[in-house]
Parts: sequence; C-alpha cells; structure tokens
Amino acid sequence: MSKQITNKKEFETHLDILRDEAQVLADKFQDIALANQIARVERWKQAGGCQKCRVRGQYVIWDTLDSLSGCYAQFEACKECAATHSQTAADARLVGACPDVVGKYDRIGQTAGKVKTAIEEWQTYEERVEQEEAAEKSGAAWKALENLRYQWEQHHSTDNGKEMVVTRGWKHIKRGMAGKVFWKRGERVGLRMGEEKDDKGFWKDTFFCQESQLGNPKPFMV
Repeated sequence: MSKQITNKKEFETHLDILRDEAQVLADKFQDIALANQIARVERWKQAGGCQKCRVRGQYVIWDTLDSLSGCYAQFEACKECAATHSQTAADARLVGACPDVVGKYDRIGQTAGKVKTAIEEWQTYEERVEQEEAAEKSGAAWKALENLRYQWEQHHSTDNGKEMVVTRGWKHIKRGMAGKVFWKRGERVGLRMGEEKDDKGFWKDTFFCQESQLGNPKPFMV
C-alpha cells in the first residue's frame, strides 16, 4: 500500500524503517555465510587439512600495525606441508587450501586464488544457493533504499522546466504560488507563471524566490 510523504522528517522516518529491514536481511546473510564457512572448514579439517598454514604453504611470522593492508607482513614456508617424506604432509597438500575466507594476507601472499577455488570445491550446492539468495535480497534492499533517497532528491530539485510551488511565503511571494522554473543562480530561482513573453523575449508573469521556499506540487509517494 502506497503512502504520501509530505516533508523531510516523514521521509527520514520512512528511510529508518527501510534501513532496519535492510539490516535484518544483511545480518541474515552474514549469519548464513558464517554458518556455511564453519561447515566447509569442518569438512576440510576432517579430510586432514594442515592446521598450521591452512594449506597456504606459508604463514605470517611478523607484521606491523602501521599498515592495515598487511603489505609489510613477513611469511615463512610451512615445513609440515613442504615435507616430501611425510605421508601426512602429502595428504594435507592433496586436501587443498582451507575454504574459509580470502583475507588480506592471501592477497599479499598471492594465495587468494587457492582459497577461492577451495571455497567453490568445499561448499555444497544447497549452501551456495542459500548464500547467493540471501546476498541478493540484502543487496536489493540497500539498493532500493539508495534509489528512494535519489528519487526524493530529484523530486525536490529545482531543475529547469520543473513545476514548483511556494511552500513558505515572504513579502509579496505568497504560499501556493506556482510556476515553471526557467532560471536559477545560486539559491535564487526564477519561475514563470504563464506562456506569454514581452517584445524583448522575456517571460511576462514571473517571480523570483529562494530555493528553500519551493516544493514540488506533485505528491511524493512511497
């Protein structure tokens, strides 16, 4: 059921409701993604994945907090995975990288591709579909919210050729006076009230006011 929004306060209240609904969907997506990640990793552990480096072949031995990107991180090769004489190490390598999440050290250490491949291999079809659907619903909700905000801004903009009405009078400018925008400079807006022009080509019936005095005569529906 649609309703009319008459002022900015009402609009912000409506946005808050939509934002709460979008956040619920976003939280649901995060919960599903985390549950799927835990399930993937547990299956991977049961298969014998290396717990030390998560079959990245390396692990971080030092980093600094000076950079959030992890670009100063220092890595060391995982001896357990690198061992060729150990059957356990060979089994761990065959299992592949841990299908958890792609982190900053994966991007720095060039193991992001391994992890992405592992996630695809270890997730079930049902998990993938459920997570994709949740992500799509969450993304659509946030996009709809931003689209509505943009529509509100466009509805109240004083673009050339747009019908506007005075919502706050001042001196000879009376509330309810309406016209079509033909001129704008800074906060000043000129409106013409008819189609007639004088011999110099200027609109005959015009008035000028502040942009803040104007509103769109058409109702904004949500």
